[in-house]
Amino acid sequence: MKFKYKNKNSLRVDKMLAERLEDRSRSQIKKVIKKGFVKINGSIVKKPSYSVKYRDIIEISFPKEKETTLKPEKLDIEIVYEDKYIAIVNKPAGMLVHPTKNKKEGTLANALLYHFNKLSEINEIRPGIVHRIDKNTSGLLIVAKNNKAHRKISSMIQRKDIERKYWALLKGNLKKPTGEIIAPIGRNKSNRTKMDVVLEGKHAHTKYRIVEKYKNYTLAEFSLTTGRTHQIRVHASFIGTPVLGDVKYGGTITDKRFKFVKRQLLHSKILSFQHPYLDKKIDIEISVPEDFQKVLDKLKSGNYS
Repeated sequence: MKFKYKNKNSLRVDKMLAERLEDRSRSQIKKVIKKGFVKINGSIVKKPSYSVKYRDIIEISFPKEKETTLKPEKLDIEIVYEDKYIAIVNKPAGMLVHPTKNKKEGTLANALLYHFNKLSEINEIRPGIVHRIDKNTSGLLIVAKNNKAHRKISSMIQRKDIERKYWALLKGNLKKPTGEIIAPIGRNKSNRTKMDVVLEGKHAHTKYRIVEKYKNYTLAEFSLTTGRTHQIRVHASFIGTPVLGDVKYGGTITDKRFKFVKRQLLHSKILSFQHPYLDKKIDIEISVPEDFQKVLDKLKSGNYS
């Protein structure tokens, strides 16, 4: 990746790259810099604190990930839209999007290899995957069938040309019918597996509207202006209304009616965008899954058993 720095204000190279490459953490960026994979104006820079100046030419590459033999698996996924460029799938809760160090099978990536003959190959262990949602979040994801479509969709996401809306059931009641949360997100200092609102974090902006209010609970729709890790979960917790079932961010279930829920009730519900190659608008909305709907039905009926 090569580009020109166009900001007239100087900035640390690690911070600048972390802001530009939203799918990489600042710690990952620092490691890449220290290993000599970043050049500025043709010279290798190994100091994350190096100050990038206006019109500097930055080049960054990433060491090739260890080869992983990813096996196609006949896993149950719902394909809600498909053409020769892209597909849109409804990921079930509990399924990882791609393999990790400790889990090589049973992921969405394995399922995609089985269901589609051709997928983008920009990342060998994440074929077709342009963006991600958490393991225990359900809902819509765009899949790229070739590298050109992958880069195009990725660029559209960065430019905010793709509207993504999520439904979440929150513990507690939001006070305003609509609102926004602007609070920087970074790693929790005492638990590196968690994100948190921290002063030195990356800018994060979430918008919401109330869909339905219940006694002690709120069904809300969220849209993201930025795309930080766990953004909705962190921001919902930050304002005192964590996502129900989200143990990591304060949404532990104490209501006996909902003990059957084993994950955070967060669902990627709506995708809307102009198709990058076909002359048509894509508007897809998917229902919440069974566990989510069962909770809503109990709340609507006032069922306390």
